[in-house]
Amino acid sequence: MPTGYADGAKAYREAYCRGLMPDPELWVDEWADEYMRIPRDTGAAEPGKYRTDRTPYAREPMRCLSPAHPCKRVITMVASQLMKTQIALNWIGALIHMSPSNILTLLPSLALAKRVSARIGKTINVTPELKSRVAAARSRSAQNTIDTKEFEGGTLYATTAGSASNLAELAARFIYGDEVDRWDVDVDEEGDPIDLAETRGSTFGRNAKFYFSSSPTIKGASRIADLFETSDQRHYYVPCPACGHMQVLEWERLLYSEDFQTVHYKCSSPDCDVLIEEHNKGEMLAKGEWRSHAKGDGETVGFHLNALYAPLGWTSWADLAKQFEKAKRAQDRGDLEPMQVFYN
Repeated sequence: MPTGYADGAKAYREAYCRGLMPDPELWVDEWADEYMRIPRDTGAAEPGKYRTDRTPYAREPMRCLSPAHPCKRVITMVASQLMKTQIALNWIGALIHMSPSNILTLLPSLALAKRVSARIGKTINVTPELKSRVAAARSRSAQNTIDTKEFEGGTLYATTAGSASNLAELAARFIYGDEVDRWDVDVDEEGDPIDLAETRGSTFGRNAKFYFSSSPTIKGASRIADLFETSDQRHYYVPCPACGHMQVLEWERLLYSEDFQTVHYKCSSPDCDVLIEEHNKGEMLAKGEWRSHAKGDGETVGFHLNALYAPLGWTSWADLAKQFEKAKRAQDRGDLEPMQVFYN
């Protein structure tokens, strides 16, 4: 006789069996193109259905973050607002949907951790495949140091990397550390927070995966730069639309007029005298490819990208030229910080 109540035993068996299933073959970028939605109330540049082809350089990092990829650690040393946070959101979404297990997200401060947790929550709410798997949020104390989101097969934890107790009490197969250049060097005199974070995944052996991202800060004292040095150091090569020469975009090759009305990029081929116009960038990015500059440690892949690669409609080359000239004027007055911010 129907009771009107869900069969708890059946639901438990189904969830348990899903947890025993092997990781699916779908790559994170494929999952994102199929399922990911970007909420409108997060300030994102392009809300709605996610499309990797808007930022083609994000595809390979997401491939490497996929559980089926053999690498252990992914490093993104990139300019602000290019790809690193959205990649993390796509990764977290794909994990919840396809490879459920504990996920630990670490930020420099508790306030930032709560903001990121809120953004994850908004993303879950607009993505049906995630909303159906994540438990409804419960009321939590504002003083709580760990935000949690429970889902079928695991829990997502978001907290600060500045607390040794937070790093000591959690075990997670997947760990994301954002803005690591702003992390403390030593947490409560118990050691490097990056090492402490990776210890949280040690029980999962080769099945663990770590993603560390940041914009670089001071040269010679940058944590993300140190991590990138241990990797295979991948850089994004794009073709000249005229001669096809593959090259890394470098700031020194950007040419612009005093009024910033004319901005070009000079092809790096010695046999090409073409000045590339920015409207070509969409096609250049689509035909780009990541190339390694080092062998690395064999388990870490690293990606470096500067703001010149921002897609059309985002920060333009003219905007970057204006920012640079403003920073240069400040530097001439003895204020070095704006130039440091620019190169970050």
